[in-house]
Order: sequence, then C-alpha cells, then structure tokens
Amino acid sequence: MATVVENLKAARAKIADPADWIQCHYAKNNTGDSICGDEPGATCFCSAGAIQAVRNTACEEETREYEILKEVAIELGSPGVPSYNDSHSHAEVMAMWDKAIARAEELAV
Repeated sequence: MATVVENLKAARAKIADPADWIQCHYAKNNTGDSICGDEPGATCFCSAGAIQAVRNTACEEETREYEILKEVAIELGSPGVPSYNDSHSHAEVMAMWDKAIARAEELAV
C-alpha cells in the first residue's frame, strides 16, 4: 500500500504538465465531459481530481492526502483546494503541491 507521500507525488505527477491540469472541474474525459477523478476515461484533472484518481475515491471523499493539501491551501490564503486550484496559475498550484509533499514528508506519513 502506498504512503501518503507516494500518493501525493503520484497525484502531482498527473497534473505536472499544464496540458493535463484543469480548473473548475474535478476531471474531464477526452470528449470534454466533466467527471470525477476516479472515473475511467479521465484525461485531465484539477488538484482534487488528481487525488481522486490516485486514491480511487469519489468526489466527496476526503483523504489524508486531501487534508494535507487543504491545510497548505488555507495557509496560502485560500478557503480550500478547489478555490486555490481555480484561482491560481499552474506554477502556483505546483508550488502548493510541493509544500504539501514536504509537509507529508515531515509528518512521515
């Protein structure tokens, strides 16, 4: 079973390329339909959708990975992950992920 750190790194990798990252939807398929990140056929993701894809969890389920990312988003002045993802640049979102991964590494989870 993967650790929280491993899952965060895998989720970040899903959106590391700006072409694979989206805003205002958890995920989209190749026809542009909005879907949850855990659904088959998802081709691009927001931050929350990337975690859903890696953890295979539903849109509404919060995981430890999501909690850590949310803590960092709040520290950066946003009310949560979707808000930060949808109102910041790809580079800023990647920096949020890097902080969350560092936090998880510090916690050794």
